[in-house]
Amino acid sequence: MVYNKEKDIMKKIICALTLIITVLAGSINTFAATQDQYQMVWKELNEKYGMDLPIDYIDEDEISLDQFKVQAEELIKQERDTQNYIKERLINNIMESNTLNVLSTRSTKTVTYKKDCDALGQYYKIKATYTINGKKIVRAKSSSIIRKAGANADNVYLTNVGKVQYSCLDSMRTLGVKYNAKVHFKSIYGMPTTIYAEFNYNG
Repeated sequence: MVYNKEKDIMKKIICALTLIITVLAGSINTFAATQDQYQMVWKELNEKYGMDLPIDYIDEDEISLDQFKVQAEELIKQERDTQNYIKERLINNIMESNTLNVLSTRSTKTVTYKKDCDALGQYYKIKATYTINGKKIVRAKSSSIIRKAGANADNVYLTNVGKVQYSCLDSMRTLGVKYNAKVHFKSIYGMPTTIYAEFNYNG
């Protein structure tokens, strides 16, 4: 009788262990499927807007698939629109950054202005200092990205910020200021972004 009791106990232990292993395996499969679903949404949205943007990571425990789809679509569309706008501006303007150091005999003045970025304008501004001659911009001196209160409140931050790129547009009446970076949203996911703004002689 003791032997049979021990056998019954062993059977119950084995059944319990088998159940635990099955549950754990199912959880792992669910996790993998969830990750695949988020990645598939990202891929489909890239295809929809003709982009090929990578995504660094996704914490699916912090954002639902539906929320992620809405946010990702807005961000990918914004990035597409910004990149296309910059390309069109450069195509339609012969003069670019190599014209920004034009010497002039006329009086010049150095000015500093701040502008919201085209995309992520709720989170970032660009501050630019440049030299003007009348209504023309003749030299870009410096620039920086300013984090707004909204970025602090929503825990949005940038990494891998590249070197600034200047473009002289509209017959030297407009200065384009561009940075490439990675933007992170509450450490839930991160993606490439273009930080861009345009300035003229009076702002």
